Amino acid sequence: MPASWHQAALRAQAIAARTYAAYKIAHPLSSRAAICDTTSCQVYGGATAETSSTDRAVAKTAHQVRLYDQKPAFTEFGSSNGGWLAKSSQPYLVAKQDPYDGWSGNPNHTWRTTISDAAIERHWPGIGNLRRIAVTQRDGNGQWNGRIESMRLVGSTGTKALTGDGFRGALGLRSTWITFSVAS
Repeated sequence: MPASWHQAALRAQAIAARTYAAYKIAHPLSSRAAICDTTSCQVYGGATAETSSTDRAVAKTAHQVRLYDQKPAFTEFGSSNGGWLAKSSQPYLVAKQDPYDGWSGNPNHTWRTTISDAAIERHWPGIGNLRRIAVTQRDGNGQWNGRIESMRLVGSTGTKALTGDGFRGALGLRSTWITFSVAS
């Protein structure tokens, strides 16, 4: 969230970030780390990225967290959801339309990228020459029937079953809410 945003928004973000950290500490990634400094764990830019407005928001909300069932809630957040909140493993994180995501200043609401078949074949060489991508399951929410949950890469020498997250992560895509077309 930009540090120039209204103080109420910055305070809400401070509470969400603090709650997220408390949840991740209670549910560590491994025995060595509870939280990381990448987009996988929400990014903190370090002390040099702090500003007086965000410092004030943190101070004004000190010790405040959001609870669910008397424990820190999983308050994952992101810059954009494409207009539809994805269901999560928590009962309070339900899939629903987000009418606010598509505002004109959101550069992440809609995006395009080009990935060559050679790039896909490099990541999954066992398929041989890529022949087609088959989406086998989507979450059912929004355009194209939602985000990809499972898919298959079909090639000349094999087939590879993947999750949407596995495909997204390997190719560095912004989301699993994607569709495919062949470039001419």
